Amino acid sequence: MIRQMRLRTFRELTTYVRPSPQPHPMALAMEWVAKITTVGLEMVLPGVGGHYLDARLGTQYWTLVGFGVGMVVGFWHLMQMTKLKPPPSGGDAKRQDNSSERTGGE
Repeated sequence: MIRQMRLRTFRELTTYVRPSPQPHPMALAMEWVAKITTVGLEMVLPGVGGHYLDARLGTQYWTLVGFGVGMVVGFWHLMQMTKLKPPPSGGDAKRQDNSSERTGGE
């Protein structure tokens, strides 16, 4: 079976296809996986470092301090990530010409 190849016109070859405004669902999922992993590591790694210091220095409180600091930092970062972002401004479409205000002219 022989496939017939259709020649494309110049217009078909040069037409720009605008990407969709919404990102792919898998891209959004991977973004959230990275955010959750980051927060989890921020909460756990200071405690692990504290455990290492306790074993190295012969103390018993750095693990608790590390996990406490990690929880505070992790929750703070989680709140920053989930905070509602303001809607994007109109960009160039709504920009007004304020050249007279910048130069002090009339």
